[in-house]
Amino acid sequence: MRLRVAVKTKAGSSAQSYVLNLARPVALGRGPESLVSFDGDEVSREHVSFAISHGRLVVTDLSSNGSWLNRFRLNPNQPYLVNPGDLVEVPGYEIAVVELEDDAPAGASSGFAKKLPFTLSGTEKILLAATLAVIGFFILYLRS
Repeated sequence: MRLRVAVKTKAGSSAQSYVLNLARPVALGRGPESLVSFDGDEVSREHVSFAISHGRLVVTDLSSNGSWLNRFRLNPNQPYLVNPGDLVEVPGYEIAVVELEDDAPAGASSGFAKKLPFTLSGTEKILLAATLAVIGFFILYLRS
């Protein structure tokens, strides 16, 4: 999966667009390995990380100076779900989450589970199937 973000300084510079390949977690900060270069004493070498976890986009604060998601401070080293339109902030910068793109080729088969905005464990799938079966039987009972 690829993540498209727009980054700008809080001083009001124009936004720069970046595409992050999320085949593995991507850490952003002021370190030389960062795909997006941040300046500032309050920005860590690896400040925030974007990753795919259980099929969902998450952001994790890796810093000691803090990161924010939609104006709420993140607890360090704890992943938070992120959606297009969300705003991630590090000291002096705003990272707008623009779009999450699937790497699957056009026309590739996508099953029902891929269309859900979340993933289900095996137990949750069994409970969902049982619940739907009970609802179906209840509807048939009411019709008769």
